Amino acid sequence: MLDGIISTGQLCRFLDKFFMLISEENAWEFWLHKETGRSWSDFRLECIPQEIDTEELSEAVENIENILAGGEC
Repeated sequence: MLDGIISTGQLCRFLDKFFMLISEENAWEFWLHKETGRSWSDFRLECIPQEIDTEELSEAVENIENILAGGEC
């Protein structure tokens, strides 16, 4: 699956979605089991980053692609 994602140039998008889902799931579990005094919407806006530094993510993707291609970072 990962090879297919990389070969179609969708690795960055995949990682973005993956991290967003994991972050939201962890925040949801925390919110369910802890007394926060806030609604889920308010808690989510405060805890989950709404924007990802795309430049930093692009550099990470390039490094991974170089490693997979046999190059060096």
